[in-house]
Amino acid sequence: MRAKHWMPALAAAAAFAWGEAALCWIWPPDGLQPTIGDLLLSWGGWSLLVLPALHPKGERFAAGLVLALVLPALLGSPWWALLGLLLAAALPKLALGLFALSGVAWSAQLPRSPEPAPGQGADMLLLTVDTLRADHGGRLGIGPPTQAVSAAPWTLPAMDSLMQGSPVSEHGGGLLTSTGYSRPDGVVLAERLKAVGLSTQAYTCNPHLRPELGFARGFDRFVHSDQWRDPSLLRHLVDERVHRWGGPVPRLWRQRDVLLIEHAQRALEGPPQGRFVWLHILGPHEFLRDPVPGFEGAPRDQWPQAYAASVERTGERLQGLLDGLSPDTRVLVLSDHGESLGEQDLYGHGSALVGPQLLVPAWTPGLALPEGSDPLAAWELPGFVFLDEPLLRHTRLPVAGVRRDPLAAAWWTAHGLDPMAPADPASPRFVGEEDWDAALQALGYREPDRDRTPAQDRGPP
Repeated sequence: MRAKHWMPALAAAAAFAWGEAALCWIWPPDGLQPTIGDLLLSWGGWSLLVLPALHPKGERFAAGLVLALVLPALLGSPWWALLGLLLAAALPKLALGLFALSGVAWSAQLPRSPEPAPGQGADMLLLTVDTLRADHGGRLGIGPPTQAVSAAPWTLPAMDSLMQGSPVSEHGGGLLTSTGYSRPDGVVLAERLKAVGLSTQAYTCNPHLRPELGFARGFDRFVHSDQWRDPSLLRHLVDERVHRWGGPVPRLWRQRDVLLIEHAQRALEGPPQGRFVWLHILGPHEFLRDPVPGFEGAPRDQWPQAYAASVERTGERLQGLLDGLSPDTRVLVLSDHGESLGEQDLYGHGSALVGPQLLVPAWTPGLALPEGSDPLAAWELPGFVFLDEPLLRHTRLPVAGVRRDPLAAAWWTAHGLDPMAPADPASPRFVGEEDWDAALQALGYREPDRDRTPAQDRGPP
C-alpha cells in the first residue's frame, strides 16, 4: 500500500531530470550543455527531496517542497512558492505532475541565440581581454604586444570609446554622474561593419557590457554570459545560494571564458563568410575571485603573482581559437584597461588616471603599425584594423572616467598627466545608478558597488 505514496514522487523526480536534460540535448542552449553526470545528479537530488513521500502522509509535503523551489526559479518571484505549497496541500498528485513538467519548462527558457546569415568579405575578430596590463601582455603567449593608452581606467567608458572610435571627452559615455551612467548615442563599430556587408556576432561577459547599456547595438547575434543559466535547475539553485553565502563562484562563472571562446570558435569555423566577431573574456579580472589553483586566498603581497598566473591561463585558453583562424582573418587583440597591483598604494582599477590602469597591450597580426615612440590611442585601433582608417601615434591623448571622481579628465603625455576641463556628457540618455547596482546584486555579484570604490580602501575587485 505504501508504494502508492512514494512511486508518483520518484517518477516525477525522474521525469523532471530526464525532461530537463533531453530538451537541452535536442535544442542546445547558449552556455553549458548538460552531461550524463548532470542528469544523474539532478535525478538523485530531486529524488532525495521527495523522500518525505515515503511516509503515507508525506506526499503533500514532498510536492510542496519541490514546487516551492521550482516555481520561483521559473517565474521569477518568491511569492510563487506560496502558490506551490497551497496547490500541493490541496492536490498533491497534480502538484507532482506540474513539477515533473517543470524540467522541460526550465530547459525551454534557457537563452538560445539564432545563427546570423553569412555576410560578405573577410572574417574579422575583435578580442578584448578584460583588465590586462601592458607590461603583462607578453604572458598571453601571442607575441610581443604594442603599447596603447586606454580612454579610461574601467570598462564602461573604455569600451564605449572602442565602439565609438573616440575618447570619452567626445562621446561622453560611461561617466557616473548624479543621475547615473551616461550613454553615448553615436554610430558604433558593429553598425558600421554591418553597413558594409558583414554579419555581426558578439560573445561577451562583464556586467557593464550587457544589452541594457547598449552594447548589443548593431549585432545580429549578441550572447552575454550573465544571461546564461545552468542547464540543471537543482545545480543552479545550489550554486547560487552557496555563492551568496560566501562560497565559491558557480561553475558557470568558472567556465565562462572557456565557453565564450568555444562560441567564438564555432562562429568562425569554415571558409571566410564576412563575419565580424567580438569576443570579450574576463580572465585577468577574476584573478582573485576565480584564482589559478595554488593562489586561493592569496595575501596581498602575492596578488601580482596570482594576476600573472591568471594572464598565462587566459593565454592557454585562447591558443586554440587563435591558431584555428583563417590566415585572411583580420584580428585585433587588446584590453579595455589595466590593473594596479600596489603601485602608488593602489589596487584594482577605475580609481586613478595612472599608467598601470591606462596602459594596455595590443596586437594587430599582419598589419604594420606606424613607427614611433609615442603611444597609440586604443580607441583608434578598431577603425584601423577593420575599416582601414588612418592611425597615428600621439604625444597627447585625452583620458577620463575615473569612478572616484567621474568627471576628472587629463591629457596623457610621455611626461605625465596634464589636467584638462572635461566636457559635459554628450548624451542625454542615462541608466540610473541605483537601478544598475540592484541589477548587479541580482546577478549574484557579492560586491555590486566595487567598481565605484577607491581601490586603496577596498579588498579584492
